[in-house]
Amino acid sequence: MLSNIRVLDLTRLLPGPFTTQLLADLGAEVIKIEEPGFGDYCRLAPTQCIDGTTSSFHSINRGKKSVTLDLKNKKDWTTFKKLLKTADVLIESFRPGVMENLKLNPEQLLQEFPSLIICRISGYGQTGHYCIHTNIEKGGRMKKKICQSQKMIFIRSGLLGLMEKPDLPPLPVADLCGGAYPAAFQIVSCLFGREKDPLRKGNIIDVSMTDGCYALMPFPQSIVNNTPKHNISFGKYMLNGSVPCYQVYECKDKNAYISLGCLEPKFWYQTCDAIQCPHLKSKGLLAMDNGGDSVKAELTKIFKTKTSQEWREIFSKYDACVEIVNLSEQVSANDPQLKARNLDVPLTLVGKSKDGQTVQTQLKVPRTPLNMKHGVDIQTKPGPKLGEHNQEILSKL
Repeated sequence: MLSNIRVLDLTRLLPGPFTTQLLADLGAEVIKIEEPGFGDYCRLAPTQCIDGTTSSFHSINRGKKSVTLDLKNKKDWTTFKKLLKTADVLIESFRPGVMENLKLNPEQLLQEFPSLIICRISGYGQTGHYCIHTNIEKGGRMKKKICQSQKMIFIRSGLLGLMEKPDLPPLPVADLCGGAYPAAFQIVSCLFGREKDPLRKGNIIDVSMTDGCYALMPFPQSIVNNTPKHNISFGKYMLNGSVPCYQVYECKDKNAYISLGCLEPKFWYQTCDAIQCPHLKSKGLLAMDNGGDSVKAELTKIFKTKTSQEWREIFSKYDACVEIVNLSEQVSANDPQLKARNLDVPLTLVGKSKDGQTVQTQLKVPRTPLNMKHGVDIQTKPGPKLGEHNQEILSKL
């Protein structure tokens, strides 16, 4: 689908590389522009592989190419500008101001390369109170920098305040849902628009991960925005566990849980029948505060009386929105649905053993959730070695 599209990727770690992995799995040629010596920091993450990189790196860099350039070096900077002439998309995730300091101001780049689509991913975006550009003030002092970590993004977007206990989720929601998916969606939209435009105009995309996280809250934020006296405090929102019918409960066996998602009356009634508690039908559906707490307490005791497998067998006879919680290792190893959907990509790595012998090993990483009859090209090649494609790419400039 994107087989004739070339993407230059200046990003590292998670949001940007995941964005370009989506584009690569749609057929785009993705060239990672990496700093000589270290490259993408994700290469240094835990879980070392025999090729000297990591499973984390391979999981979001499959099928990409790697070119090493130091953009602070005049010769490399000139080479990068030549490379831009061949590109359809440029994606970067520096702090605001870094591109300008590198004399790669996106507005000027768009004038020079009018068909180029430039995507900028940052914690707070390129404008606003928390967007402090990284540059030198008069006198040589650095301007104050505001932390753009996932935790800070969660706090400022309001997502953290929705949780029953204010803590970070086990997944990088800000990076992926707040950054990568909005970035990929807008890049593909711009490519489509450019194809329809006789002038083939490019565009500049400003992706704020805080904006993306804020947009994940249409229900609670619309309540707060339009009901001034309404306060959604920690745990007091329907979809974060504040109502008994939409909660996770512990089972009798160790590290086993059951999840209820019974917001519709028919599912809640079926659940009450399954656990033989018809008296709860009129109490627990949308009960909050003290009423909800008493129902939760009763359900907590009930679900601890049986193992997760026993509950699975009981609920198999009812049309209830209830499921046993799978642990991560159980999902990969046992879940027949995930196996049927081929959610893992097998990769073959080549490296050296401790005694210097060339060896191969198999690596399994999650694939991107792209499922179309035509146009998907899931990459099965491992991530590139640092600078692996210098000769191939740069010799053609």
